[in-house]
Amino acid sequence: MRLLAAAVALAALALAGCDESTSSAGLACTARAGDHRVGDALVHVPPRGATDRFATLVVAHPAGTDGPAFARLLRAGRAADRAHVLLLFPSSRRQGFWQLNDRAGTTDLDTVRALLDEATRRFCADPAKVAVAGVSNGGGFSARVACELSDRVDALVSLAGSYRALDPCRATRPVSVLEIHGTADRIVPYATSAPAFVAAWARRDGCDPHPARATPRPGVTLLTWHGCRAGSVVEHLRLAGTGHGWPRVHMAQGRDPTGTDVTAELFRFLASRGIGAAG
Repeated sequence: MRLLAAAVALAALALAGCDESTSSAGLACTARAGDHRVGDALVHVPPRGATDRFATLVVAHPAGTDGPAFARLLRAGRAADRAHVLLLFPSSRRQGFWQLNDRAGTTDLDTVRALLDEATRRFCADPAKVAVAGVSNGGGFSARVACELSDRVDALVSLAGSYRALDPCRATRPVSVLEIHGTADRIVPYATSAPAFVAAWARRDGCDPHPARATPRPGVTLLTWHGCRAGSVVEHLRLAGTGHGWPRVHMAQGRDPTGTDVTAELFRFLASRGIGAAG
């Protein structure tokens, strides 16, 4: 009976995209590397590596586009392959704009929840290592996901996020946060957005009240809140003179005089939280 049960379990895993392996955990991902379409979403699967399941990053596009189109623009596949991170690019349902609060609806949240489930079944995503990121309207939505799906999300990275429409955060556990924002952003002004947002997350995570300050390169200030609950951390990258967008990929307004590779910063932060490998 035990042999029969084991055979049934292995067959189920094979159907889900995983099969038996000689690895220490006994399972390894066999999902084909490359891009896959799942409804309106795009999924990028890295090549098979030494680990059995992939850490997962959900990326929320800015307003006016969709998941697959933003995936093509961002071109983060190589960085994700090096980090051994599965990328999920869902699409919003309301003309390119994400639902930022309960009044707007929960369809987009349901979409992300279902895509995470699908990634676990079909693409060997590790449900214990999940991050969400986004830019502009997508940054605000990624913050909503981190709050309302905090039982599943370990880390949040938001670029030039719009947070004014968000409901009060109902996170049930600490979530590590990296917020990146330009001081010359005229679409989502820095002063009325980023400082209050990161300070609220630092309080929510129980961090020390006074952040450490560093200048990793000219025009860039890194604030880091340590001492947070459950090993979480809150970081803020302030980019002097930078406008609105994803630097080195697309600026909707202004430019980035600091030359910051924010995609590299994203994967650096995730690796520091145990989500993927260091590049």
